[in-house]
Amino acid sequence: MRTFSYILMLFGILTAGLAARDQFYVRQSSQERYILLDSQLVSNRNADDFRRALIIEWCCAGLILSSGVTLNIMVRKQDRLDPLSPDFDWKEEE
Repeated sequence: MRTFSYILMLFGILTAGLAARDQFYVRQSSQERYILLDSQLVSNRNADDFRRALIIEWCCAGLILSSGVTLNIMVRKQDRLDPLSPDFDWKEEE
């Protein structure tokens, strides 16, 4: 489970990086350049569609990253509660 949470966090970071790259290239490109985004060609002339596609891309990246972080938090908490885990919090009463 911990490995899956790390994979989700890595995938979320990569997706956010791709979204940032798309947004950066749109600002630097000319009017005739096309950018491949979500298996569709979106041109700079149709700014509303491209803006919606970028919002969806940023939201997906955020959801993937937050689900990985949440899963990692849950796994660490379960490790602290499991008595057979090396991360178990031993509280000896005196």
